[in-house]
Amino acid sequence: MSPPPDIPEWQKFMAKVLDHLNILLMIAGVLGFIAYGLDTTVPVNAILAGVLFFVVFFNSAIDYYQEKATSDIMAKFKTMLPPLCKVIREGRII
Repeated sequence: MSPPPDIPEWQKFMAKVLDHLNILLMIAGVLGFIAYGLDTTVPVNAILAGVLFFVVFFNSAIDYYQEKATSDIMAKFKTMLPPLCKVIREGRII
């Protein structure tokens, strides 16, 4: 069997950004900016929206970093496996 094709790193990161929870947080951020646009006397809406977008980016970056570190470790394990091995069946080496 051939290994699956490698996915580019930017696609892996975008998959983290477009996670279901992050999409909900981005929608909430957009709604916060819309609320600030309707009533500019309340700056809390814009601050909250900015914080939500920061949380989305920060959460995605941490999740991507953890997955990349895990995949790098798994790749190192693959190099430790021998390409061939000997099997002993019924006292004979095959």
